[in-house]
Amino acid sequence: MASSKTQSTTKTRSKSVTAERSGAGRAASAEATPPVAPPPSSTSAMPATSPAPSASSIFEGLPSPEELAKYEKIVPGGAERLIELAEQRAAHREATERRALESEIKSGQVRTIIGFVLALSIGILGGMLLLQGSELAGLILILIDAAALVGITLYGRREA
Repeated sequence: MASSKTQSTTKTRSKSVTAERSGAGRAASAEATPPVAPPPSSTSAMPATSPAPSASSIFEGLPSPEELAKYEKIVPGGAERLIELAEQRAAHREATERRALESEIKSGQVRTIIGFVLALSIGILGGMLLLQGSELAGLILILIDAAALVGITLYGRREA
């Protein structure tokens, strides 16, 4: 008896689920459960378009045009001096970045030259050992040298 009651309950549940999916049971289910508000979205609070860049975002530390006008009223030529200061700071920052980039390029070139010299010297040493009769030691040095060069080449391609 209990099993037939369980079967009828299961059939009733599957019919109500099917009816809700088809739309027939929506009115009944709406009365039974209150509507749930969607969770607040973090993107809904953000504006759809980004604001136009201001003068202070173009030159760091440069006040807005309204503030520049106030400076000009208080100190004649003050706005021009502030703009020149911002231009000098931007030029200094560009020069510093240029020097850092040039230094990085030079250090990369030095590393390449040192690596080439080391690989060449180890290869020559391995060849000399082969010629002097130490075939195993010379072969091991040459194989390690070749494997290191292949590894560096593949690693360098992956990095770039």
